[in-house]
Amino acid sequence: MNNFGSKLAEKIGILVQGGTVNVREIRLDGEMSRQEFRNRKALLNNVRTAWVEGVLEKSLHEQIPIVLGLETRPDAIESPWNLDVINPDQSRQPLQTGTPVIDVFDRLGEGGTLLILGEAGSGKTITLLQLARDLIARAEKEIDHRIPIVLNLSSWAAEKQTIAQWVVEELNSKYQVKRNIGQQWVDKQELLLLLDGLDEIRDFGKRNDCVTALNTFQQDQATEMVVCCRLKDYEKLGDRLKLKSALVLQSLTNEQIQAYLNRLQSDLTVLKTLLVEDITLQELAQSPLLLSIMVLAYQGIEIEYVPVITISSNRKRLLFNDYINRIFQGSRMSAYYPNHQFQDKEQFSRQDATHCLVWMSKQMVQYSQTIFLIEKLQPYWLREKEIIYCRIGNLLIGSMLFSLSIGIVFGLLYGIGVGIYFGFNFILIGSLIIAVLGGLILKIECVESVKWSWLEFKKEFKRAINFGMAIGLVIALAVGIKSSLIAVLIMWLGFGLSIGTSLGLIGGLIVGLAKSEVSLSIYSNQGIRQSAKNAISVGLTSWLIFGFIMGLVFGVNTFLARDNGEFVIGINDILMSALRGGLTIGLIFGLSFGLFFGGLTCIKHFVLRLILYFTKCAPWNYAKFLDWASDKLFLQKVGGGYIFIHRSLMEHFAEMENDQ
Repeated sequence: MNNFGSKLAEKIGILVQGGTVNVREIRLDGEMSRQEFRNRKALLNNVRTAWVEGVLEKSLHEQIPIVLGLETRPDAIESPWNLDVINPDQSRQPLQTGTPVIDVFDRLGEGGTLLILGEAGSGKTITLLQLARDLIARAEKEIDHRIPIVLNLSSWAAEKQTIAQWVVEELNSKYQVKRNIGQQWVDKQELLLLLDGLDEIRDFGKRNDCVTALNTFQQDQATEMVVCCRLKDYEKLGDRLKLKSALVLQSLTNEQIQAYLNRLQSDLTVLKTLLVEDITLQELAQSPLLLSIMVLAYQGIEIEYVPVITISSNRKRLLFNDYINRIFQGSRMSAYYPNHQFQDKEQFSRQDATHCLVWMSKQMVQYSQTIFLIEKLQPYWLREKEIIYCRIGNLLIGSMLFSLSIGIVFGLLYGIGVGIYFGFNFILIGSLIIAVLGGLILKIECVESVKWSWLEFKKEFKRAINFGMAIGLVIALAVGIKSSLIAVLIMWLGFGLSIGTSLGLIGGLIVGLAKSEVSLSIYSNQGIRQSAKNAISVGLTSWLIFGFIMGLVFGVNTFLARDNGEFVIGINDILMSALRGGLTIGLIFGLSFGLFFGGLTCIKHFVLRLILYFTKCAPWNYAKFLDWASDKLFLQKVGGGYIFIHRSLMEHFAEMENDQ
């Protein structure tokens, strides 16, 4: 038995040295390989960086924590035993004050599933991220725990997409996980899904479909899962989630509110006075988010600067307006960020900044976007008239760049006059190529990485060579019907090699290169920048390959040209002809492949940004503006993306008029 144990340990390759576990070797009987361990560690790091460090630790709630009350709500979920709750009110039990949500989750045991409900601004997302923080810390220490990942259900599409498929796509696009690895994690139930924003699925029918899909996924996979949703939106659903337990976040009491305000080291005299006199404001203060907004809006100001309002339905809107006004007036929020160095210089005017934030929020609400990524901007966000400009701009700018490249190369090889002539003549050809490659298609898909397959390239190249030789034989027989057999063979070889290599390279490159979608952005607009790099690298590579092959073909054909058995031109002229022919013909293919693998994406994005700039919907340096808005506490940065500090603020901006 001991001998077997020592051999098993040796094969698995796990050595304990100084209290640390080093994972080596390849998996054995379900054990984790070194690469799998690295993948797991990378995903945990991405989730922690994006959500814990990027959102939770910079949230208003985390600066001065508010202890939220929790209450069990068994009637909010569907019992797996289909038991009816006779008296739902008696089954609702408040938990002890200060109970961490991870303790509640742990009590559910293996395969635990939990539903977190609450009103808008009650702290659902913060509670979910606190749970994520604790679960990540645990998973980093013990490899037998599932990997917690934070996803937002607003991106879920009901059209023939299962939750398993959606999770794989989200892992690929948000966390740099290849689809085959993500599929393995889903199939082997190695993920712990932390799903926020069920209520952010705008279409009510799709929201119900999402509940059905979640129940189906849970039944098939039996994985651990936590789902967050607004209480009122969840109660309107026709179906219930089949989870083990449900919690409702309780509203703040007056005692909690006063204790929270007394802990802040700032002048809140006006706010405390308003909370006594304004009944509607008292009700709003029961929300942790709105209480934090009140502190930022009313700290250190005089009572006469607070507008008097008599319509209670407008009180929340007025509060957000006061918050926005205070930020633009230069408030530094020292009570929340005592160690943060804010920028004193105003880089964007209030009018321009408000206009940009209103447009941005409207698009995010309309298209169910939670995280705003610059590279995810789409032309269909524009008005109909601007969409037409976008299509024309794609063709115009694309063809100009295409013809300019042709003109420069021809000018260097054949002279300035020839370059100008061919440059102008290739504008129409460039427009045609742009249109064929998708220049008229509105959707922008970034090409952040390209994968090369030599096997697929070789297969396609062999097929094309055979096809080209067959075509060459037909052409040689048709053209050289009165020529000698040797002349026909030479023509056949020349035409066959030319056509075959051209088709082989075209087909081989298309099949050998495969596009993939954008992964989690580490810096702003990473997808477009990476697409540009890929366009240049693929374009240059294609140019060199095509240039070499076509130059060889030109050189051979020129070399075989004879006049009474002697060369018509010298060897230097043959080499120059091969060089010019290869570079010029190869350039056309190189430009085409560069456009297909990222170049056209960059052109589309550039045209879209140009239109947004002239319509004042977005500044030219968009990343700089979004960072400025984050510094002003309108947004928070998540990796290379941005989210509003809360959905309620995003909805408030979306309801504002653009001319405000």
